[in-house]
Amino acid sequence: MISRIVYLTLLSLGLLLVMSQNSQAQDSLYVIVGQTPPAPLLSTNKNPANVNEKVVLVANGCTGQVVWSDATIGASRIVALERTTEFRARCVTAQRCTSSESKLEVQVKLSPPQIEGLKEVCEGQNVTLTARGCPQETRWQDEGVGEVRTFRPSVTTTYYAKCIQNGLVSNNADVLVTVNSKPAPPTITKNEQTADNVNEISLHANCNGATVRWDNGSTQPIINVIPVLATNTYSAVCISPQGCQSESSRFTLSLQVSKPELTVSNQKVCAGQSVSLAASNCSGSYVWSSGESTAVINPIVSNTSQFWVKCKTSAGLSEPTSATIEIIPTPTSPVLTAQPSSLLFGQSTQITAFGCNGVVKWSNQTTGNILRITPNGTSTYEAYCETQTGCRSAMSSVVVTVYPSTTRLIAAPAAICAGEKTSLKAIGCKGTVTWLFGYKGDSVQVAPTRTTTYFAVCQTGDVKDTNAVEVLVYPLPNEPTLTANKTQLQSGELVVLNSQGCSYRTIWDTGIVGEKIQLFPQISTEYAAYCQSEKGCVGKMARIKIQVNAATLTLTANRPKICQGETSTLVADGCQNGTLTWEQFPNQRSNSLVVQPTVTTIYKAKCETLSGVSEAVITVTVNPKTKLLVSNVELCENATIDLRKQVLNASSFGNLLFRKSTPSSVNVSYLQTLTQSGTYYVIGTNPNSCLDTAQIALIVNPKPAIPSVNTPLDSVMAGSSYFLQGKGCENGTIHWWVNDKKETGGKISLVAEQNTRIKVICVSTKGGCASDTNFLSIPVKQGVPALAILSSKACEGGTVSLEVKGCAQGLLVGTPNDFRILPVTFSLSVPLNGDSIFYNGTWVGTKLKRGDSLFVVLPAYCYTGNISSTFKSNPRRLEIPIQFVSLTDLYFYPNPASGKIRIKGRDCVNGLRLKVWDLVGRLLMDDYGINVDNEIELDVSTLASGEYLLEIQTASGESNVSRLLKHSK
Repeated sequence: MISRIVYLTLLSLGLLLVMSQNSQAQDSLYVIVGQTPPAPLLSTNKNPANVNEKVVLVANGCTGQVVWSDATIGASRIVALERTTEFRARCVTAQRCTSSESKLEVQVKLSPPQIEGLKEVCEGQNVTLTARGCPQETRWQDEGVGEVRTFRPSVTTTYYAKCIQNGLVSNNADVLVTVNSKPAPPTITKNEQTADNVNEISLHANCNGATVRWDNGSTQPIINVIPVLATNTYSAVCISPQGCQSESSRFTLSLQVSKPELTVSNQKVCAGQSVSLAASNCSGSYVWSSGESTAVINPIVSNTSQFWVKCKTSAGLSEPTSATIEIIPTPTSPVLTAQPSSLLFGQSTQITAFGCNGVVKWSNQTTGNILRITPNGTSTYEAYCETQTGCRSAMSSVVVTVYPSTTRLIAAPAAICAGEKTSLKAIGCKGTVTWLFGYKGDSVQVAPTRTTTYFAVCQTGDVKDTNAVEVLVYPLPNEPTLTANKTQLQSGELVVLNSQGCSYRTIWDTGIVGEKIQLFPQISTEYAAYCQSEKGCVGKMARIKIQVNAATLTLTANRPKICQGETSTLVADGCQNGTLTWEQFPNQRSNSLVVQPTVTTIYKAKCETLSGVSEAVITVTVNPKTKLLVSNVELCENATIDLRKQVLNASSFGNLLFRKSTPSSVNVSYLQTLTQSGTYYVIGTNPNSCLDTAQIALIVNPKPAIPSVNTPLDSVMAGSSYFLQGKGCENGTIHWWVNDKKETGGKISLVAEQNTRIKVICVSTKGGCASDTNFLSIPVKQGVPALAILSSKACEGGTVSLEVKGCAQGLLVGTPNDFRILPVTFSLSVPLNGDSIFYNGTWVGTKLKRGDSLFVVLPAYCYTGNISSTFKSNPRRLEIPIQFVSLTDLYFYPNPASGKIRIKGRDCVNGLRLKVWDLVGRLLMDDYGINVDNEIELDVSTLASGEYLLEIQTASGESNVSRLLKHSK
């Protein structure tokens, strides 16, 4: 018999079945229908890509083989593209099932070229550009083709180029070529119109900011040349900062004798004056019209004359350079008049010059047509006329006659204050005295309001003698501003008065001089003051009123509240200038009294002054004392006591102070650690601030000795029992703390759960005093966990029975937040499709495959009876070998079958899925069967007699197909 296995899709299954029915009876045909795989997902590492650039193509999601449209096989491939290309691929499984086709288009782009060449040229120049990087064809914006092109731009221009290859066109690459304009030709000038063959000539080329370059190579704007030919030509160009050169400019020099230059100091002079003539710019000697040969001549000119000069060199005599000197006419002498021409000594007169067309200059070095003078005596005054050209006339003169003055004015007094009068008097006048304010007479009385000058004229015949006298008027000072530190006060109280606004000094009506005065008024009074200036002038009087009230008596007590038996001092203030009397003490006149009331008392006092009577009262409160109630105490040595708790009525006191030895010793803390008996004093202050003192007696009992402990072992095994025995506490009771849990007694029993910390003390019967602590530590040895398999087979998908070894109280598994305590014997379920192992809903381990073996791994602790301490120890990794289902070990029987068949394996058969197909591909049965004695039982009695296909599939998805024959009983 020939057995064949064919992998088909569902579409081709029917055709194959028909073919198989026509085959020989002894051949067996097994048909497995595979699933169509999903189409692969195509991707690339770069899209778009450059021409000929390598890219990686990847097909993901295919569980079989990736087959590309060009027959290439593989999940990835590397390609280099010249153009945009579409790639296609399918997924083909081991059963020859083929997916739909996936497509991926990879775009290919062509990189633009890189343009090289000059980016800046001068006007009229060519530029050569090179476009690099085009492997096939380079095309420019003018449709020109080629890598290198030459252009001649007239203006700044952008040039473009692109690459073309196999129908692909790159983006344009561009370059900007800047065209710099040429500068204008230079303007060339020289320092004189002609030149000879001796003198050096300066030539200047102006390029308006550009650089000059002469034909002799110089780049300086100015060059010096010595012409040697009859005609000499020089040229220069301008070069811009960009290096562009202008057209050339030329300049021609011709050799000839140049005329000299002539400088004249003055073209017009007065008759008889000299003039300076200076010749220059001659390389030879000078020839003057006057016969002189020096460069400068100074002739005296009496009338209008012409002068010329020539330059004489080896080349000959130049043309003359001439100048005409004109004569300016002499001006007419001025006519002088004095008004008046006769005057008294000390008076002034005015002299006027007439008939001058220029400037009048006087003999006293002043200028102008008018001269104002006050002569000391009869004098002669002279002047001449001078024109703008400096020509002077003949001198003119005039005489002024001066007579002596005998009149004098006086003022008595000559200085007054504003508002006062003074007398004016004229002395020595032999004629009539007339005052300019209209009064006639030798004397007059005036009252000026400001400093004034008074004039009077003494007339004797035709001569008037005018005199003046000044009267100084001093202003009156301002009215002062009066202020007081207070205007309402008591009799005899100090008041300070201030004056402001006096520039010199203040005078008070009390006769005191000064800006500030101090007074002690007994009654209300008005005070006045005025300002006096340095000149003695007195201003307006200012006034201020001070109101004096009756004295205000006040009483104070240094202790307004006292305790019973204490004293208080009373003080009366405000009666310094009056008579003080006390109501309770009629014969006492002192302002200070010491009182000792037994009850709260009101004290009264009275003050009598000229301004009235003032009374005052004060209350002295007498507060009761509070008695301290305390209790004595008995306590243990080195115990700390709060002394405040020994005051039974402490709440009745606002403050408690504690002292050792005596009530007057230094304060000590209310917290005391005592080593021996003693006495303490407490001082209490009640809410009324009254004190009381009491004594507290403290009795200190000694501490007992530290108890000893007999331990059975240095360490114990976890889970075992042991006991501890205490000794040395005959007069008390032993107290134990085992891991912070308290017990009492001379002997205690323990179970070893974890390392144990033990504290033990002795508490005495008298006073309940505790000894110091004895600290013990008993290590606990942890067990080593191990597992033994009780099941005959530990199968995947089944239950495994286990026994704990080395841990008397079982295993602790899980986490501190979710844990389980496994007993000495327990069972675990091993899932088929999951990796996590659970026990009563808690995760306890993991299923792990290692090569061809399967294990369940349990991180476990040896439980000691205490969960917290157990988790602090190190876990053990326990491994349980598990058998899994293998298709190679499976077979079924009986075959042929009439009722039930069983699937049996060498190891385990859990989780098998059984499918029965007829020969045309129809699924007749799909069941997991029944596990009987680790065999899977399937009832096929309902099937008709015939041939079938039995597919056995494991939980992992592996399967095989066998031929099943069914017949009737």
